[in-house]
Amino acid sequence: MAAPSTEVGFDLLGQAAPLMKRYYDDRRVYQMAFKNRPLFAWIPKKTGVVGGSTAGSGYGGYQVPITIDDIAGESAVFASAVEARDGDSHRVWQLDRIKRYATATIDWETVRAMKNDMGAFMTAITPRIDSAINQLSNTIAMGLYHPDGSGHRGIIKTAWTPGAVIELTPETAHLARTWSLRRTLTASTTASGGTLITAGGGKTKVTGIDLTAGTITVEDYLQITGLAATDFLFPLGDYTASGETQKFMDGLGVWGPDPTSISGGDDQGGVDRSVWKERLLMLHADVALQSTAGDGSFVRGCRQAAAKLQANEGSPDAFFVHPDRWAQIESDLASQSRYEMMMGSDGRTGFDSIVINAGGGKINVVADPWCPPNTGYMLQRNTWELFSIDRVPDFVSDDGNRLHRLENADEVEFRLGGYFNTCCRAPGHNMVVNFLTS
Repeated sequence: MAAPSTEVGFDLLGQAAPLMKRYYDDRRVYQMAFKNRPLFAWIPKKTGVVGGSTAGSGYGGYQVPITIDDIAGESAVFASAVEARDGDSHRVWQLDRIKRYATATIDWETVRAMKNDMGAFMTAITPRIDSAINQLSNTIAMGLYHPDGSGHRGIIKTAWTPGAVIELTPETAHLARTWSLRRTLTASTTASGGTLITAGGGKTKVTGIDLTAGTITVEDYLQITGLAATDFLFPLGDYTASGETQKFMDGLGVWGPDPTSISGGDDQGGVDRSVWKERLLMLHADVALQSTAGDGSFVRGCRQAAAKLQANEGSPDAFFVHPDRWAQIESDLASQSRYEMMMGSDGRTGFDSIVINAGGGKINVVADPWCPPNTGYMLQRNTWELFSIDRVPDFVSDDGNRLHRLENADEVEFRLGGYFNTCCRAPGHNMVVNFLTS
């Protein structure tokens, strides 16, 4: 590549823009975003969803029509069919469109020092962009499995005092991996709809993470004080306080909560899900872990769960589980294991899967490291959708420039992000499988 001009007024960022567009094309960004994130790769994408607002119910958010029953106008008598033909057989969900951003900078001195070597400039900037894509994709991958859609990154197990590690509950210990060093941590006594704990400065930065122990270490100054058991942890900016618009995406926990927790008037997206839980919520089934490895009981339990889902008119084609559970299924099947490549929505990214047959249907069992260890999700692909204005993740740049010179700092900034959410048009055709550990 010819060296760019060094004349005064040379547009270095303009020179970099077309190179970055070629380097970070759709294929590359999707491959980076989907790697090691099977559910994120698998879920169908619908871009170009515009209109409405970020606030859903009553404000023109994304509307999802859900048919929960067949037509009522059917009878051996024509007059009876006519009389019942206007039966209420559908609901319309109002979904919020949420925002996610990832930004980083490179100082202008470094940029100027490499103005005659665009290759060196790209070498300097791409690790930061790659890291931002990775971090944003991790949040989406985690968000798809989030237990309640609040975006919390763990629940405190025991009361914490400055100087000690923050220990997460066993059910949320896997969320420790969603933190990163130097990220600002905040806390609240509620998952959403309350206020942040502000005592002792109200926020602090993460200095250590132990994934095996499920613990987090924070800095020694400006620590939050008074953290109690059952308090929720959040990255700065993610907590949805009282009166605020939803800040985190609707993951599987929103579409498939424990049915016993849903009562009349407990609406989600403007829909009272208590009127027919088997259609307006994902089904639930319990499967016991095998007491003897390879005895076939685990796979048998999974097939029985699939049969329950199929009896509710579901046609599951994928079963996402933690790698530990995938290994148990493989052990249970032993020599009968049959493998197949499951493709992502981009048609290029693939993941190894074990094929199990249940009720005459084929289901691809996929190991997803973001899936909680003791929960699996049996899903029907054509009922799901990740809708967005543009591709997610993508560069946030309406003017076409992927790098921006900051006015208040001697730095160049890039911005990645998206405006999106997930929806399910037939929750009852999908299932949450709870693996019993005792």
